Amino acid sequence: MSLTSDFLVELGTEELPPKALRDLSNAFKVSIQAGLAVQRLQHGDVDVFATPRRLAVLVKDLDLQQADKAIERKGPPVDRAFDENKFPTKAAKAFAESNGVDVYDLHHVKMGKGTYLVFRGSEQGKASKDLLPVVVKDALDQLPIPKRMRWGSRSESFVRPVHWLLMLLGKEVVDCEILGLSAGRVTYGHRFMAPQEISIEQPSAYKNLLVHAGEVIPSFSERRKQIEEQVIDSAQSVDGKAVIAAELLNEVTALVEKPYAVLGEFDKRYLELPEEVLIETLQQHQKYFPLRSTNGEILNNFITISNILSKEPEQVKLGNERVIHPRLADAEFFYKNDLKRSLESRTRDLDKVVFQKNLGSIGEKVKRIEALGLHMLQGLEESSKINADQVKRAANLCKCDLLTDMVGEFPELQGVMGRYYASHQNENSDVALALDEHYLPRFSGDELPSHILGQVISIADKLDTIVGIFAIGKKPTGTRDPFSLRRQSLGVLRIIIEKELNFDLRHLIAASLKNMPEALRKPEVAEEVFVYMQERARGYFLDHNSTSDQIASVFATNTGSPLDMHKRLEALQKFVQMPAAPNLAAANKRVANILKKNASVLDGLTKVDINIMAEKAEYTLYQALQSVHSDVDGLMQAQRYTDVLLRLARLKDPIDDFFNDVMVMSEDPAERNNRLSLLQDFNTISTNVAHLSLLDLTPSEDK
Repeated sequence: MSLTSDFLVELGTEELPPKALRDLSNAFKVSIQAGLAVQRLQHGDVDVFATPRRLAVLVKDLDLQQADKAIERKGPPVDRAFDENKFPTKAAKAFAESNGVDVYDLHHVKMGKGTYLVFRGSEQGKASKDLLPVVVKDALDQLPIPKRMRWGSRSESFVRPVHWLLMLLGKEVVDCEILGLSAGRVTYGHRFMAPQEISIEQPSAYKNLLVHAGEVIPSFSERRKQIEEQVIDSAQSVDGKAVIAAELLNEVTALVEKPYAVLGEFDKRYLELPEEVLIETLQQHQKYFPLRSTNGEILNNFITISNILSKEPEQVKLGNERVIHPRLADAEFFYKNDLKRSLESRTRDLDKVVFQKNLGSIGEKVKRIEALGLHMLQGLEESSKINADQVKRAANLCKCDLLTDMVGEFPELQGVMGRYYASHQNENSDVALALDEHYLPRFSGDELPSHILGQVISIADKLDTIVGIFAIGKKPTGTRDPFSLRRQSLGVLRIIIEKELNFDLRHLIAASLKNMPEALRKPEVAEEVFVYMQERARGYFLDHNSTSDQIASVFATNTGSPLDMHKRLEALQKFVQMPAAPNLAAANKRVANILKKNASVLDGLTKVDINIMAEKAEYTLYQALQSVHSDVDGLMQAQRYTDVLLRLARLKDPIDDFFNDVMVMSEDPAERNNRLSLLQDFNTISTNVAHLSLLDLTPSEDK
């Protein structure tokens, strides 16, 4: 049994970027674990700690030494290792000497067509204390830091200036220097409440010493939980419920080392502002938690998290209230000033704002959105109840709020403010809602537009951007997607599929391309965009329980409607559970291979002639196909794909019997061609819903 000790590393820094802290912390842990694995060092559980001023990892029960490593080195062939008198040659002696053994201690091992001299030994494992500096240095070098900084006259770089390095293996300091710091056993507590040195005698004491002597909660998750509980308790003290956004909670957790909730309030007159403005001001500008009443209305209270326990908490409260007042006063001014001018009056100014230099102004983009939106009306069912005037109005106004003072100050409120301003100006309620909803979904997992008008404008807007960016040759790469085309593509797909809009994506892309400047209307762009979006669809379907082979079999039908793809995959997921599915898939593979080998004669084949059928099995298959044909056309038209596949399941026994009893490649040309025609008919009907030959299913032996 190997000896073990706990290992602790902590890097002390200036305040780390709050939005990046958790990612940095997790990456540090993962890299440490990976480095230990590379060095063949076994260990127990790994704990991670992160505060604004430190990144730390505690590895429990770490091996004090690497396990010995078996070594096998291949030398020269035996027939060249010894001369005719069986004496070792220079090559053999050199190989033995390089491994520190006598020639006659080497093994003779047969490898392939020859026998070689082989050295077998073991390499003694190194002490962990000698390996840990490399592990830690590599882990720090691999942290996801987009831009490193230098400080003072130092040559080292990191995300922030570093001040101390603690590295302990058991009770011993790991002797090393990293980022210009010599490792020690000293850490520091809270910057204001316990700034003194704290000596750590052993790794297991680290957490408790920081909590009790250092006034620091080193665990990110525990600190986060404390903040959440304090915020909830503070909200309840005024009969409120805190609005706790996960992103804000994480950011606030990264700003403090020991949290203290402070309840404040602001002037009630600001409650007349749209609640999104209040929430955005409190959350994004001040990192405050807003409160709602029991009936859901915004309260004129907020909760902030202080990083210090003040002797005069009332002064902390008043200070935060003084800070929020000018912020809300600015928002109030912007809102009232914006209302003095209608959205429609801003449309002419959209021509002055560049969308993209090769794609023109936002005003030109709006015209393209309108044109594509009107084109999409043709594909909507009568029950959708929107007309061309609504589409034109929503398209023309959808980007006007970008020119308002409020959105200039709060870009996150684009669309939201458009809805408020449109409602204030008595626009049609569906149009007003569309000005907001056409930005949906704003992020992965976000809600979708609830109304058909917003869905149409959202698709038109996003597709215009996707097609336009591809047309100017700026399509995404593996690492760069500056126009968020992946997100926008998935948004289009989600709206079409989840809102059950039966649009053909190829047609929409082609229509969008026609709206582009003439020089950009290259035919190949349309197919390039479709392939790109189909790949996004592949990811979507994989996340919704479809398999790669099922997706490939549906894509092979060349359907252009994402909703249609979805319906086919739903039917296919049921089909593959049927007992007949594996054998039908295998039969389809066999048929596809036969037809591929005889592709040169297929074009000249005529219809199946029952008069030259010599075997009962081929006539039975023909009859079964005729029966299925009579049902399938109507079912396909109605997109009743499950029913189509149920009909296809009836072909299992006839196709199995056909291959058991019939020689397809008969010596008689007429008979052979007739059987190929029969298989071609089988292939045609079997590829209606999906190309079953592409399914990866194991056939049943029981026929």
